[in-house]
Amino acid sequence: MGSFLIALLKNIVLQLRNPLMTVAVVALPVSIMVGLVGVRTTIDPEARNTSCSYQPWAMPSSGLVNFAQPFVCNLYYECKENNGSGNSSNNIPGFPDPRMEQLISKLTPLMSDSSLANDMAALEEKADKLNEVM
Repeated sequence: MGSFLIALLKNIVLQLRNPLMTVAVVALPVSIMVGLVGVRTTIDPEARNTSCSYQPWAMPSSGLVNFAQPFVCNLYYECKENNGSGNSSNNIPGFPDPRMEQLISKLTPLMSDSSLANDMAALEEKADKLNEVM
């Protein structure tokens, strides 16, 4: 508790030595928030065009290339008229065969092979026995 009070006293002394910085540290965030509240209260919200729809974009979990592609390729992205066909979220644009899909397609047959799983379990047992000996 004593070291906390010493650090608090040191902070107060430093703040008193530089009052202009103390005022700036407090006044700057307060003035920014007051400005935001002022803009928010003076500008009335306007109705948006609800007949507009945008193409779905890939999320970061689909990979960096798929996620960044719409930002690079669609700089002047425009609204398309909503034709009322419903949700088209299954048509997310992207590259047809990213690296992760290639890796999964190559590893799936190996992982479904039961002999490989048995060999891995036996290898784990042998490694445990080796660790016990050492």
